[in-house]
Amino acid sequence: MIRSLDLIEMFSEIAVAMTENRERLCQLDSEGGDGDHGMTMTYVFTALEDAFSALEPAATTPAELFDMTAETFLKVDSRAAALYASGFRRAGSVLMRRKTISPEEFGKALSAIGSSFRDKGKPGVERRNVADVWELAIGAYLDSLKQGLTLPEALDTALAAANNNRTMAEAGRKAGSDNKPDFTGYDAGGASALLIIRAMRDTFSE
Repeated sequence: MIRSLDLIEMFSEIAVAMTENRERLCQLDSEGGDGDHGMTMTYVFTALEDAFSALEPAATTPAELFDMTAETFLKVDSRAAALYASGFRRAGSVLMRRKTISPEEFGKALSAIGSSFRDKGKPGVERRNVADVWELAIGAYLDSLKQGLTLPEALDTALAAANNNRTMAEAGRKAGSDNKPDFTGYDAGGASALLIIRAMRDTFSE
């Protein structure tokens, strides 16, 4: 079962990933956006890390963590932040008051997050975007659980699916390594989503 403490560690892992890749995300965003995506994602997840550090994990439900995440995203004026806020709010609603959640329930939460991008976003054209990454990762995760794979195995499969660039403009080039992610074929939103999925995998593989 997944505890709130595990999720707090997951968010800390995401904060580290965003901080380490902040400049690269901003550079990708400058190619078609405001150039601030790296700053936005770093701000949100480091703020969450600080907020979560003041909590008593055993007295906090996963739904409350996701609700806090939604509220933090709402403090940022950007389309991506609004979509993530909606997604995490939906995830909190799915989990309700459960103290711990199963891998299957975690999958429902991920699906709720992804539904925000599916409903309000659109697939990338030349580069894989946030909607693409979440759709691929969630589909692979859920399929893996149906096949009897463990949580770490399912997340590893989800990351591999999100990393598969064969259908994108940069076909044939591998995206993602254990040391430095390769964002070839991704826009800024897709790259940050990839970092989130990778941080999830790393958290539950330890």
